[in-house]
Amino acid sequence: MTARAYGDRVRRSMVAGAADGYLPLDWLAGAGRTDTVTAAWSRGALAEVPAGLAWDVVRLPLTLAPETVRLLRAACVSLGPVLVGPPGAEFIVTRGSAHGWATEGGEVLATGRLVLLPHPSFVDPFRLGDRGWLVGPTDHGLTRGLHLEAAYRSARAEADAAGAAL
Repeated sequence: MTARAYGDRVRRSMVAGAADGYLPLDWLAGAGRTDTVTAAWSRGALAEVPAGLAWDVVRLPLTLAPETVRLLRAACVSLGPVLVGPPGAEFIVTRGSAHGWATEGGEVLATGRLVLLPHPSFVDPFRLGDRGWLVGPTDHGLTRGLHLEAAYRSARAEADAAGAAL
């Protein structure tokens, strides 16, 4: 199915009030833009939400994102949404929990920097405007920055060791 056909299906389901069953929105509540976000999604567009209001965003290299997600799941910690796009993988984390991030290769987006969010049904491999979810949004909590940093460091160390072994 093409991205356009998939987008049309999403729009139809949102207009019908279904959105493939349930639309997780609790994680957006603190941003104060839920209506704006759902309106953008209903038009088949990316929604713009500033980082640092309801949650923070940590951008990591796309190549290490799947292993970082696997390590977070293996640690049985809360795993929030993870976006993928041209700039890298963007982990949505609990607000303030990534303060002081000092791990090479990662970046905490500045407060107010716009994050482009596709509809939650655009989960890998589906994309909207080159953006999609590696881990789709749910209402089960966000990743803590400390847990993300630990998993990312481990993923980086594993990648470095594999590179050295070649």
